[in-house]
Amino acid sequence: GKLQQSLQETQRMLDDAKERNNKLGRALAYKQIGVIYLNMKQTEPAIEALERYAELMKGDDSDFSSISSIYYRMAKAYDYAKAYDKELGVTNEWLSYLHHKVGEIKRPDVRECYNSCYLARAAAFIGRKKFEEAKEALDTASHHAHLIKTSLSLHHYYKMEARYNLALGNAAKALLYTDSVRIITNEKDDHSDEVRAQR
Repeated sequence: GKLQQSLQETQRMLDDAKERNNKLGRALAYKQIGVIYLNMKQTEPAIEALERYAELMKGDDSDFSSISSIYYRMAKAYDYAKAYDKELGVTNEWLSYLHHKVGEIKRPDVRECYNSCYLARAAAFIGRKKFEEAKEALDTASHHAHLIKTSLSLHHYYKMEARYNLALGNAAKALLYTDSVRIITNEKDDHSDEVRAQR
């Protein structure tokens, strides 16, 4: 939780990787820098670092879940910044990547990536007040989440349903979804608490 100290340590990691011309080391340092800035709610430097990570990783034959993780963090950063058009652009690129890389493979790890992508799309559409498109994205995410049936996939899906219903003014339904989040994870969730507070 010591974010400034983490940032300094990661900068040392980046400097070392540059000095040794270690491409993977540079990529992982940029990824960590992006994650730290996301936790600091500083979206611009987070996105810049994650884009550098993406540039270094996409040229390699990286596994699709690693690349999906980049897209997820970039979409999340744009969501924090309420830059919903940019968030949607990231999800368009992400979806195109998944279709090209894995197609219709039905393994749980592939479904998890599709689930995350459609949830990010739903967030962008909710932000743009395109509720019909948001519902379509949520329905697709629901399909994947309920087939995966892990607590994490359902947790994220229920959180987005709460956000969607709150945006529509369905406060009671939003509260029910936040209850589902609590039942599944039994952990404190700041976003769910924020939705409940807006009720």
